[in-house]
Amino acid sequence: MFEFKKLTETDLPLVLNWRLQPQVADYMFTEIENNLSQQQNWFKKIHQRSDCYYWLIYFANKAVGVLNLSNLDLHKQSCDWGFYIGDLTQRNIGGLVPPYFYNFLFSQTPVKTLTAEVLAHNHQVIKLHQLHGYQEQHDSRYDIEKNQNKLQVRVFELYKADWLAKKRFRRCIAEFDPLPGVI
Repeated sequence: MFEFKKLTETDLPLVLNWRLQPQVADYMFTEIENNLSQQQNWFKKIHQRSDCYYWLIYFANKAVGVLNLSNLDLHKQSCDWGFYIGDLTQRNIGGLVPPYFYNFLFSQTPVKTLTAEVLAHNHQVIKLHQLHGYQEQHDSRYDIEKNQNKLQVRVFELYKADWLAKKRFRRCIAEFDPLPGVI
């Protein structure tokens, strides 16, 4: 069903196209221009970092979105993450993606705390995180500026023990290209 393959430079035109769609861009923290050269520079920067990793999400052998892990801290056993479905014909599968990632992360890495930061107007993702057992960190809310608007960011954490206690999603297993230096 799902596969998660390392993001490569040849994927960048597709990712840029997805990222520019209002249905994706409205929920992202940053604004980008339709500029492949800037996308390539971004890709080079993330490739130099050892604390982040990007996968292309495949569903039924078709690229449909992007999933990222960032701020990976093996000492603190924590990281942040995010994802989006860029193929608008497949947006209905977005709620299926997280359990595959959680099962991979919590079984294949030492991470025990997963943080998700969500724009406050992204009600669907907030509900999804609550369903999956995230706890909101009310004292960690903050604001960002985007398109000359002030937007609130809500911070959620999912703990390995809480996730593993959920039996409902145990069968959500997928192939992930490995994290270098971690597994």
